[in-house]
Amino acid sequence: MIFSIPAIATSTKGILAPSKLVGADDDAADVTNISSDFLVLAKFTAVATGTMIQFRIRMKGSGNVQVGIYSDNAGAADALLNSVGSTAVVAGVNIITFPSTSITSSTDYWLAYNSDTSNTIGVIANGLGMTEYKALTYGTAFPNLAGAGYTIDSWTNLEAGWRTT
Repeated sequence: MIFSIPAIATSTKGILAPSKLVGADDDAADVTNISSDFLVLAKFTAVATGTMIQFRIRMKGSGNVQVGIYSDNAGAADALLNSVGSTAVVAGVNIITFPSTSITSSTDYWLAYNSDTSNTIGVIANGLGMTEYKALTYGTAFPNLAGAGYTIDSWTNLEAGWRTT
């Protein structure tokens, strides 16, 4: 499984194997079209403490995405912690280099993305997720504060923040 939580083991060089900090851990899910030009936020609780340096996202097809991470305030997306501008993606799991961002175990975060195509993301359509979205023209910088006006849904995006050391 691409998003499984591997045991933290050291390689022969003493470097920690990659491990997920926050996000989905199931790649055996539906892949659906979500329209372009939407800021999509998905709430996750961090499973480990560390420095996030990768953003992984499963896509249905080619296009471009912007990705980011927001803090949580009383169950709502709050302040933008970090983001990456336009990045080309292909079908499958994409690993996007992400600015070093501190993640704390058992803390809620909101992973964010926007796409320039409707040929987008894998989701877990299990009714257990917490996802919000609202219109945002692709290429527009993510807002510093998430703000209001989102539509709420219950699917979960296949995206995650990872560390490698």
